[in-house]
Amino acid sequence: MPFRAFDQRFEDKAAECRSMIITDEPFDVADPTRQGGGTGAVKVVMRASRLTAWAKPEGTGMHHIRDVAHEKIGSDLGFDLGLPVAAVVLSTKTGGKNLHSTVALSYEMLPGGRPLNQIPSDAKAKLCTALSGIFVLLAWIDDHDHFGASNAHFEIVNAGPRLSFFDWGHSLTKQWAIPGPAPDRPHWTNPAFFGPLDQGAVGAILKRIEEFPIKELECIVGRIPADCLPFDAQNQLVQALDQRRRDLRRVLNLAGAP
Repeated sequence: MPFRAFDQRFEDKAAECRSMIITDEPFDVADPTRQGGGTGAVKVVMRASRLTAWAKPEGTGMHHIRDVAHEKIGSDLGFDLGLPVAAVVLSTKTGGKNLHSTVALSYEMLPGGRPLNQIPSDAKAKLCTALSGIFVLLAWIDDHDHFGASNAHFEIVNAGPRLSFFDWGHSLTKQWAIPGPAPDRPHWTNPAFFGPLDQGAVGAILKRIEEFPIKELECIVGRIPADCLPFDAQNQLVQALDQRRRDLRRVLNLAGAP
């Protein structure tokens, strides 16, 4: 069951980003204007590939540094699940750019992308499979930034729509009282913009999450630099994600689903 539909050059970049934690490729700030709420972001251009990305967090304050970890972990999990998420890699080449010493670079995967809340209803219906799969990921990592189709883009190519979801700052340890599982939240049983859900897609991603190798989960979280996510928080997050996935069918009100 396919969920992703990026051009090959972006799939290649996503695979490259998944294989590494920190890139050596320098970048230039294309627009220093802060975009978005929360951590904020600035648009950059990678010098070698000439691809555009968003560097987060904007500024040099330490209070958003954990969001660097959230960005990378959310993207890596989404990639491994086969979902349409933006590629993310970390960078320390930030000197003189009014950025933190370490930033997450989130690539623009759809060059002609527009905000998902502008999608025509007929095109949205064709994306039911991808939207349903993404919804399960959001529930697993307890993400709070994508309801109402925010932080997602779409584009239509040859009459076929495709998606890119990005910005995982408000998830994981941003929302959870680590240690311990995430609290129950009613919106996970009410998919709102994402519904009605394709139950086949929901079941497919649920199965992938439930079978996700614990060693790979430990690797994804454990390679995050300790200044972005301390070692004790890394270990607690792995335990919480493991517990959360075992409870995910109940969280989604799908306890009796196959």
